[in-house]
Amino acid sequence: MTETEPAPATALTPPPLRIRDLTVRFNDGRGRVVHAVNGVDLDVPAGTTVGVVGESGCGKSTIAKTVVGLVEATSGAVEVFGDDITRARGGKAGRAVRRRCQMVFQDPISSLNPRRRVGDIVAEGPRIHGLSACGAREGDSLEDHVDRMLRAVGIDPEVARDRRPSEFSGGQCQRISIARALAAGPELLICDEPVSALDVSVQAQVLNILADLREELGLTMLFIAHDLAVVKNVSDRVVVMHLGTICEEADSDDLFARPRHPYTVGLMAAIPRPDPDALPIDVPVIGEVPSPADPPPGCTYHPRCPLATERCRTEVPALRELMPGHRVACHHPVDVGAGSPTPLGAPSVPVNAH
Repeated sequence: MTETEPAPATALTPPPLRIRDLTVRFNDGRGRVVHAVNGVDLDVPAGTTVGVVGESGCGKSTIAKTVVGLVEATSGAVEVFGDDITRARGGKAGRAVRRRCQMVFQDPISSLNPRRRVGDIVAEGPRIHGLSACGAREGDSLEDHVDRMLRAVGIDPEVARDRRPSEFSGGQCQRISIARALAAGPELLICDEPVSALDVSVQAQVLNILADLREELGLTMLFIAHDLAVVKNVSDRVVVMHLGTICEEADSDDLFARPRHPYTVGLMAAIPRPDPDALPIDVPVIGEVPSPADPPPGCTYHPRCPLATERCRTEVPALRELMPGHRVACHHPVDVGAGSPTPLGAPSVPVNAH
């Protein structure tokens, strides 16, 4: 095993990230409770990338911020390398757990302090935790370590070290943000829509950098996005969320080849396809997202689902395994796979996936 390969997981080794029954609620300031996340269970195995996708307001960014301690969980557990950060300890032990889990934020410009120079921004993590804890090479100074991180993301340290974020483009700022996260020597990287604010060509560059760094450093990643095409390209597994709950989870190839939840099917139908003869998938996403301050009873998706029945309006569907590794929270999962284009367990509705 080389230095860059992650240690093999065992039954006794906890995954880098384990979320159990996570619930996060906010007060909106007007006497209403916002149900941001509702009973989410999620594992991110070592050395993998798990993508989380869904519309704005589905709770995916709230999960990311809860994992790194920026949002407090209402209930449930978030274990980072076996330590429950919802009961975070102070002192050196608590800081060590935080160092192992770093975050890349959505807005690359506002996430960097405009008054500080790039070299100081990237150096902050190793300055707090110590160079050895952050994986600096033997004999390297703090400046050497910072320069190596900048080079790893394609930034010339001689040019960037003494300049401020406002002197860089959005794509360059996002590279600097990645360098800042990597400088602390993390094993788990949380990426909260890291390319959504960037041009398409720059998105590809940043995604390639993340993929290369994952392989080189053996990182585990939780990758959050609203773009299904991006999630498919970077993720080993994909989690689809709607209004604070998980509606489907599967290996990336399996999910895109055979989506089972009507919401997932509708999201995929919205992806432009370069085949002019392709027929539309007849399970569209309709209407607006219900308010998280007043979530509907039963299945959260039923007000928008063309396949909804009375059971969907009154009974919350359990997240159950339909196939090995493929979990779906739906009373009437569809099957757009080969030869079975109809919903299962619901009145016959055409689901055209050819």
